[in-house]
Amino acid sequence: MRLRELFSKARDIEIKSLSCDSRLKNEDGIFFCLEGRRHDGHNHIEEAIKNGARVIVYSREIELKNEAIYIRVDDVAKVMNKIALKFYHEPSKDIRISAVMGDYGKSTIISYLRQLMLNYTSVGTLGSFGVMYHDFHYQMHLNTDVIEYLDILAKMRDEKIEEAIVELDPYFINEAPFDIFNTKFLIYAGHSEEGSEEELVAYKKMIDALDFTSFAIVNKDDPYTETLIEDAHAQIFSYGFSKDSDLEIFDLSFKKGLSYFSLRYQDKTYQIVANLISRFNVYNLVAALSCLILAHYDFESILPLLKNMWSLNGRGQRIDAGQSYEVIVDRGQNPTALKDLYRYASTITSSHCSLVAIFGIAGFKDEKKMASIAGLADNYCDKIILTEEDPRQEDPILLCEKLAGHIKNKEYVIVQSRLNAIEDGVALMNSQDTLLILGKGEENYMYRSFGKENYQGDANIVRNFIKKRMEEENEIS
Repeated sequence: MRLRELFSKARDIEIKSLSCDSRLKNEDGIFFCLEGRRHDGHNHIEEAIKNGARVIVYSREIELKNEAIYIRVDDVAKVMNKIALKFYHEPSKDIRISAVMGDYGKSTIISYLRQLMLNYTSVGTLGSFGVMYHDFHYQMHLNTDVIEYLDILAKMRDEKIEEAIVELDPYFINEAPFDIFNTKFLIYAGHSEEGSEEELVAYKKMIDALDFTSFAIVNKDDPYTETLIEDAHAQIFSYGFSKDSDLEIFDLSFKKGLSYFSLRYQDKTYQIVANLISRFNVYNLVAALSCLILAHYDFESILPLLKNMWSLNGRGQRIDAGQSYEVIVDRGQNPTALKDLYRYASTITSSHCSLVAIFGIAGFKDEKKMASIAGLADNYCDKIILTEEDPRQEDPILLCEKLAGHIKNKEYVIVQSRLNAIEDGVALMNSQDTLLILGKGEENYMYRSFGKENYQGDANIVRNFIKKRMEEENEIS
């Protein structure tokens, strides 16, 4: 695109890219000097020019370098948002957008939607697990900027993607202009008691920005929902166990690895069998089903697909290597979601069997979070193994001891090495016991004082120890 098309009185040169990050390659590009929470782009203009920027958009006094074109504006962020929309030709107008927001469940809802939609059309996703469409999959920052967000959607449009499912972070909602979203279906999954008031303000802001042609799909059982949808212009569709939900869940029960429940929609009842664990994931699935109903997918043809659903790695992931006990790996950091997982584990663990949890706490977490996580284990578990979990600059043993201070009733041990803790957990298992490995999920790194260290991942580690134990038992027998 020509610079004169973006700025009416500018020189007539070709612009090939946009950026607000001076570290990125930006050949023949425009660099926007954003003043962020940590960095001020005005201080990094020289680096941006070295990386190819030909045009600098700025707002305060700076030293002008001859090798670039400088355009001064009053509000860089506002101008950047307007220019980015024009440069990328408003891609959200060419793709139907479903967005998910809330304090928990977002990635899982997106995964369920993607799995089901792919049976009917082309789908692209953008979330904390990265960007996925066709055979492409790459990581990105969830707190993305407008340029990166629009660039991703433009690439999806060019690849003929028809449905895009995006995860919305509260910070991004507050920073981005609402005309970039053009959201048709917005799912609000819920707000945690530990969440902030600022997050709720962002969620309401997003709902209020929707017009009457869009749908806000809300968790009816969430205590904050009524406030968030008050005075909304969008059409409201609710899901949950509440009897006045548009899509009502009832008669929920579990057998190992499967959920059985009923759904009532428009005076018709559907019997559901889904390859999911926990009440929490049932909520996530029904949120996805609500979106599919409103998008006019064939609901009855979708139902047989639910038995073959799979969870994201590390998100309520059952590990089945042929063992006689249950093993579940979960990122398990949100107390609301954790409580639901413990409840599920309790229902599948007989009273004469043991529920064992392995977990830690990341460095620099507050005492309230520690008390909440440790208190849940104290209430539900028979045995607890405390271990390292992204200690950062803190001592992992001291972190475990702080957690232990909130465990009053149950037996616990501290094992610093997470790998050794998982090995010990597997060794404790008897037939029909349940082992929960919480906090890391699919993550393949551990944050330490020197930065990231490679880590095998909880699922890989526990699977290897299960197999090793079974081999040893077979040799003995």
